Amino acid sequence: MPKPRGLRLLQGYYWDASSHNYIRAETGRFVSRAKIVDLMEKSVAGRERRLYDGIRRAIDNPASANAWLARTTTMLKRQYLQEAALAAGGWDRLTQADYGRIGGKLQAQYGRLRTMAGELRDGTVTEAQALARMRMYVGNARAEYYEVERERLPPSEAGKMRMERRRLGASKGGPCVDCLGYAAMGWQLEGTLPVPTQQSLCGGNCRCTLDRKEVPVADTFDWIGRATKGGKTLAV
Repeated sequence: MPKPRGLRLLQGYYWDASSHNYIRAETGRFVSRAKIVDLMEKSVAGRERRLYDGIRRAIDNPASANAWLARTTTMLKRQYLQEAALAAGGWDRLTQADYGRIGGKLQAQYGRLRTMAGELRDGTVTEAQALARMRMYVGNARAEYYEVERERLPPSEAGKMRMERRRLGASKGGPCVDCLGYAAMGWQLEGTLPVPTQQSLCGGNCRCTLDRKEVPVADTFDWIGRATKGGKTLAV
């Protein structure tokens, strides 16, 4: 799979491998993880809008379905790779294993897109159906960010434990029962919760996020299953 160049989302930032953080070149200050997640979400939303426009044009002109397929497969590939690069610290930090894993995932998506191209040519898919599928396909790319981020995290500081919690997002139709359950688990040890879009009924429609923090090992059980340290245990 050819390697894209540049990461326009992060112009003006650079990756510091020793701290495992992005740094803003202008100020030399660390960029918060919340800012990076926000950039990821905005990139997904922006590409989703462009893909929606492409579907509407293909429905208006069924003869353009092949051109639509070529553009859409390229855009989807870029989204997957962009999320992986964003989490890894740049294109140069992606490995052949990353490209191979992403390529395998994309092959399944490409098959679905080829099917939809045929339906667009035949006029057997409605605009609402096509848009719903595209939201799911591009939403699946979000998992790539969280998976790569989790894989690349350095060990926790001595005497500390890394924890995660699910934060409900604006999923179409509302959070599914699985996502509601994950959110109700509160803070959990890293790796306990699946990343957004995975192991959820909503699949690629999931727009939840994953918060992360490190706490002293001695405080771990004051956090597990709670929204705040020592707070009420949340219902699962």
